[in-house]
Amino acid sequence: MDSSVHGSHSAPTLVEEPEYLARYLVIKHSWRGRYKRILCISSVSIITLDPTTLSVTNSYDVASDFEAAAPIIGRDDNSNEFNLSVRTDGRGKFKGMKFSSRYRASILTELHRIRWNRLSAVAEFPVLHLRRRTSEWAPFKLKVTYVGVELIDLKSGDLRWCLDFRDMNSPAIILLSDAYGKKNVEYGGFVLCPLYGRKSKAFQAASGTTTSSIISNLTKTAKSMVGLSLSVDSSQSLSAAEYLKRRGSALVPALFSHSHFLLCFSF
Repeated sequence: MDSSVHGSHSAPTLVEEPEYLARYLVIKHSWRGRYKRILCISSVSIITLDPTTLSVTNSYDVASDFEAAAPIIGRDDNSNEFNLSVRTDGRGKFKGMKFSSRYRASILTELHRIRWNRLSAVAEFPVLHLRRRTSEWAPFKLKVTYVGVELIDLKSGDLRWCLDFRDMNSPAIILLSDAYGKKNVEYGGFVLCPLYGRKSKAFQAASGTTTSSIISNLTKTAKSMVGLSLSVDSSQSLSAAEYLKRRGSALVPALFSHSHFLLCFSF
């Protein structure tokens, strides 16, 4: 058979779909109205699909067409709107595209992560971490990122524990009383409370910073980066010693209400 004839009837080359990190149902807002879309996020591209036909409605290259993502903060705390700053084919100015979704915090977390190499830490604080086994306060660095917190070993620089804002419980932060049982935001320390059955961890501000500065930075960053309002509980007179007792018996309020398991660093 003539190779040229055979070639003219060959099957079209199929374009392999990228391996998505996540897919979310969203609402796209435009001057023409609101449309349901499936937002597909991969390490190399951001794609929107029509949920009825699954046809591609928009596609953006992460390296050249995606500049940033941010929540739209308004008076309504229940608002789920956010903006994507994108452009087409690596040309022209970046423009904001408005979406909304009940999964806004998770979507923004994933969008920040795919441009992780272009993001620096929001803040870093010297802290003391309360070790459960020895009841001692050990020095670490607490790094606040666009999506949560990371606990860094001072000697090795290794990541020892991390927690996304989207995975924080309510309350997200519990203030500890001081050694005398008095409520004192600067000397008592604080507890970060995860969801999904993960163990909470207690911290104190080390020399060079304050507990109020750390908590203020955490709450402001969570709001401005992923649109979450972290609740802070200052009503409990819980000392560090009492916290360790309750943690061991899983009785710290609101910390162990979920039974799902999530892989995390522990020590």
